[in-house]
Amino acid sequence: MPKGAQGRLIITSYNKQSPMLVNGGCQQARVDTMTPQEGSMVLQHMSSDIGSLSRNIQQGCGKLAQRLAYLPLAIDLASSYIGNDAIPEQVLMQYLEDYNRHRDELLRMDDL
Repeated sequence: MPKGAQGRLIITSYNKQSPMLVNGGCQQARVDTMTPQEGSMVLQHMSSDIGSLSRNIQQGCGKLAQRLAYLPLAIDLASSYIGNDAIPEQVLMQYLEDYNRHRDELLRMDDL
């Protein structure tokens, strides 16, 4: 764990014993998964004009939220990444394609 008095560290884990990893105590916050509608809407908000999203993009947001297991942090990170692009609708489809292609590899990585 990093040493120092400045900053914050977020540990995400399914393991209820993870707070024991931190010396000196920590605050624990349980965050449930999103509903399918919540996950899709967070991803749709990457567009400045949510009302004009095509049906294809709306379905892509739903598929990506599902692939990310409706995990709030994963969905938020994906939305931020997609929303930072000049053409977020195109990046959404590329993100979903890349995630599907590399999912197993990402889940096997021990050093993330």
